[in-house]
Order: sequence, then C-alpha cells, then structure tokens
Amino acid sequence: MRRRDKDQLEKLLNQMPGVKDDRDPKDIYQKIQPELYKKPRKSRFIPSLALAAALIILAMVTPFIINDMQMNLGLSGSESNAVHDDADSDMATMSIEEKGVDESKELIEEARIAEDSMDDDVDKTDRIDNEEIYTKQHVIDPNATTYIVPSINEQENYVVTVGARALETDGDDGTYIAPLTVLVANQDGTKYIDAFNAVRQNINYERYGTLPPMMNEGKSVTEEMVGNVLTPMVDIAGMNVGLSSHQNSTFENELRETFRWKYMQVQLSNNGEKLFDLGNKVYDKPIPIESNSKRAYYKYEVGAIPLLIPSQTRYTTLKDTLGAMKVAPIQPEMSKLEPSIPENIIIESIRMDTDNQVAYVKIADSSVLENNDETIFALEAIMMVAKEFQLAGIVFESNQDVQIGNITLNEEMPIPAAANPIPYNE
Repeated sequence: MRRRDKDQLEKLLNQMPGVKDDRDPKDIYQKIQPELYKKPRKSRFIPSLALAAALIILAMVTPFIINDMQMNLGLSGSESNAVHDDADSDMATMSIEEKGVDESKELIEEARIAEDSMDDDVDKTDRIDNEEIYTKQHVIDPNATTYIVPSINEQENYVVTVGARALETDGDDGTYIAPLTVLVANQDGTKYIDAFNAVRQNINYERYGTLPPMMNEGKSVTEEMVGNVLTPMVDIAGMNVGLSSHQNSTFENELRETFRWKYMQVQLSNNGEKLFDLGNKVYDKPIPIESNSKRAYYKYEVGAIPLLIPSQTRYTTLKDTLGAMKVAPIQPEMSKLEPSIPENIIIESIRMDTDNQVAYVKIADSSVLENNDETIFALEAIMMVAKEFQLAGIVFESNQDVQIGNITLNEEMPIPAAANPIPYNE
C-alpha cells in the first residue's frame, strides 16, 4: 500500500465520530409522564441515523482494505523481499486497518444496541396504562392503598359516583350517605348517564355495608336540558311514595351525593309528571345541588373496606372542618361512624397560598406518620375536604420525608376526583 494511501486511511480512521445515545432515560420518562393514558409514538429516528452513519463509514473504509489485500496478494517473488523488509511497517499499517474495521463494527453494534434500547423503552411505556395512572405531574401507583379516586382524564374514563345509604348510621338529617365510585371506560357514543345507569344496578351494595339507592326502585334515570342546564331526570314511578320526613331527607341526600360532582340540579318526575307528592313533600321544580358543601369526612368501617362518609354538618373554615374529624359526630348508639383523623396526627396550622387555591396543612413534628392504612385514610380524608372547599391543591408540610401511599409529603398534591373507589363488574 502506498504511503499516501496509508496516511489517508489513518486520517479517516482517526476522524471517525463516536456513536452513542447519551440521553438520560429519566428525561425520556419525564417527557411522557404528563400525557394521561396516551401511548407514546415509537421513534426510531436517532438510532436509525446512527446505524446509517456507521454503514457509510464502513463503506468508505472497505475499499482501502480490499485494495491493500489485492496488492499484497499480487506481489511477485522478486518483490517478496521488499515486502519482508517492510514487514514491520505493513504490520503496523494492518493494525490500523484492523482497528478501523473493529471500530466500524463497534459503531454498528452500538447503533443496534441503541435501537434495541429505544424499542425496550417504548415497549415499557406502552404498558403504562396497565401499570400506572398519571394525574397532572403526580404518579399514582395502582398497587398502593387508597380511598380516593385521583383526578384523571375523563375523556378516557367516566368517574361514576352513586350515593348509597350507609346501613349502620343515622343522624338528624336522615341516614348518612356513602359515595361509592366506579371508573367506566368512556367508549365512543357512550354518555355519562348510560355509564351511570349500568353502574348503579350492578354494585354489590351489601358488601360495603350499604343499601341500594332508592332511585333504583323507580322507573328510569335520563338527562335533558332544563332551563339551559343539563339535568338528570329521575322518574320515581314504581318507588314507594309513602316516605317519612326522615326518609325524604335521606332520599334527597342520596340524589345530591350521587350527582353533585357532575350536575348543578336534579329533576324528579312521576311517570313524566313533574308535579307530584312524595312523602310529605310536593315536588314541582328541580332540586339544587351544591358541590362546595364544605363538609367533614368520617370513617365507616362496616363492610369490606373502610369508607369515607361526608358529614351532615357544614362548616365555614378548613380549621373547623378538620377539627370535627378528630371526633365522631353526635349519633345514636347504633350508628358506627368513627373519627377519620387519629389522635397521633396533630394538625399544627393551616395556611393558604396568595391565590387561596392551595392549602398548606402543617403537621406537628410529634405526629406519627407511617405508610399504613390509618395514616393514608386520614390524609386522603383531608384531601376530600380540600375538594369540598373547591381548592386546586394541598400540601402536607412535615419534618418527615416519607411516602404515605400515593401522597408525597411537602409537595403539592392534586385534588381527588371522588371518594371510595370500588371495582366494577364485581
């Protein structure tokens, strides 16, 4: 091989770029995290470009190697001595050539590894919807204990809540109502009211220490526009109309708890007639529904899982509301509501951000915060109170740096969508 060719080959080999995918997998992870339930599109551009570059470089190097081999094989016997004299030089040159081939192979292999790695990453993210639920910037672990439904993308799933009577409770305003919540896939052409009707008839109410809602005894539940407001229409035909005042209150509370996160009012009818008697009341107009009723939450542990039960009393401040959750409400002896915040969790102070949208709940240093069911239930009950006050977020301030279920202390947490998630088609 001529010295000029050797010098050119060596220069080319020394100028070959290294091919390596230096991206941090965590960066890739953060980019896909905010997209709720959205599977990422596979991208092979970067690895494929690296592979193409490696092939081009190999194509540039190969002619020099082949030319050198042909020249060496064609040497005559008279030239063999010269070859022998230059053996050391040729061996050094071949070493460089072999290095070029090896590096080219390594480039190709690295490009293939990078492409395989990207495929593995995409395959993992393809399984996100089965392994993790994303809400805003907070990751929800489906295996963690929870008593709330996170704020989710309702274009993918309906959050269907049914207010059911908590069997072993009673109060001045009727039986306490347990909101039972189910996630139903939002399929094309399916309305919320259709999902609701499917769910309310198929919940195993007894399993949760509750009774089916009274509306289930009626004719139908539909929705229509009433006064420019989308309104659920509950036809009570077939339902017992001889209700006591206590039962009347319970029935209306069931309706409000069922529809309050979705609608502003509910309209009753009897076989289509919107003026009728039910118990000791006359119904002739829609029943208004308040979403921000500012209520406390208690623990009801009678059925398969503990339930969050909203109070019948309404409060004016977060401080008073959370204070009420440290003790059970005044109730008959048979009623089994319990405090949701245990004695070992002490709320030292509550402050709001400048926009009054985020609550900062300071938990005393002497409090016992452990990643167990009791602590998770207490903190999630407080999160539901934040929803009652229509806040945008909540921060649990603590000197402890631990993860409590899906709650990260000292970080802003999103407000939940509803309480008491239960399985569907159980």
